[in-house]
Formats: sequence, structure tokens, C-alpha cells
Amino acid sequence: MNHASARILGGLLLLAVVWIGTYWMWTPRAPRISFAAAPSDENGGLTENPTLLAAPDQGAEADGPPPVSPNAGVIPPGFHQYTVQPGDSFQTIAERFFGSGVDGSVIARSNPLMDPRRLRAGRVILVPKDPNNIQGIPVAVPEPVKESPDAAGAGQPTSVTRTYTVQRGDSLSLIAQRMLGSPKYADAIYQANRSTMASKDALKIGQVLTIPQVNDTQQDGR
Repeated sequence: MNHASARILGGLLLLAVVWIGTYWMWTPRAPRISFAAAPSDENGGLTENPTLLAAPDQGAEADGPPPVSPNAGVIPPGFHQYTVQPGDSFQTIAERFFGSGVDGSVIARSNPLMDPRRLRAGRVILVPKDPNNIQGIPVAVPEPVKESPDAAGAGQPTSVTRTYTVQRGDSLSLIAQRMLGSPKYADAIYQANRSTMASKDALKIGQVLTIPQVNDTQQDGR
């Protein structure tokens, strides 16, 4: 081999070494696997993704029914069973039970599945005891009156006379529920106002009734 051939061979070898080194240095490598702990907050817990823990809107209200008052109550309706007579209609039945001032729709709403045009003698229908209470009347049950130890001696209940002014649509059971917490006290109200009432149904709008004090053991008619 002459001197020129040796120089060419040496240059090629040098060029190959440079190319191999350049390729090795610039080839991208796969990321190295790390077992280091995830970054943590000051309390030692893992840092959560803030985009997944967005704070709820403070002004938004939760869906759902409104809260029900714990003092809410309902006066249940009462009904008479009446056998239809020849010539009867809802209007005549209403006038027979409640007077001419009550519309026959009271009987119709008490018997929603009955067609008034097909009212036949002998059928039994429902007549409400109170024309203003067909589906129940919601009322607020009053909180019990607290006893005052300073009145009439320590540990003795206070003697306070309460009154109620009769309004349109009132009945003794409705007033008892509203003022005393239960319709069973209707007779107690009647007994306390017998001097101004001819009967339990003799209520007049604007009439002032005395509301008696009752206890848990008092029942109707006692």
C-alpha cells in the first residue's frame, strides 16, 4: 500500500468515528422511570389537581323541596255518609246540610268520581262535616306555653286568659287546632263560651271567644 492510499483510509476511519460519536450524542432517549414520591403539600398529603376540585358556587342553592316547618300540622277532614233521595242534586244536598249560602260544588269536590248528572236515588255519597275542610287544612301548631316560676309562686303555671276573634270559615275544631294544638279541644272551647254560644255551630264572624287552658289528659266531652 502506498502512502496516498494510507492517507485516504485513515481519513475515512476518522470520518466514521466522528459520525458514530455525533449519532450517539444526539439520539433521543426514552424518559427514565422515577419512583420518587409525588409532590405533597405542607400537611404531608398528596397535592390534588386544582382543576378537579373547583370550589362550588357559594351563591348556588341546592335543588330539592323546601324545608318543612316542624310545627306544621293538618286538620283532617270528616264526612257523613248520605243516601241520595229522589229529586236530590248536589245543590239541594248542600243546602240541606249547610244552608242556602253553600254552593253544590262542596259536595262535588267531596265525591270527585261521581258524575252529578247521573245522581240516582239510593246511592251513598260523602258530605263533609265542615264545608271548608274537604282535603285537610294545614295549620301551624303553636309552641307550648312555658310556665313562669315568678307568677303565683315558684313552679306554679301562669293563669293567662287568651281570646280569639272568629273569622270567616272558622269552626270550633279549626280554632282548637290553631290555638290549642289539637281539634279534640273543641268541646273545651265550647264549654268556656256557653254563655255566648247557643250551640257548637253557633259561631259568628267577629265573635270573641275565650280560649281555656287545657292539659294533655283532657278529652272531648269531659
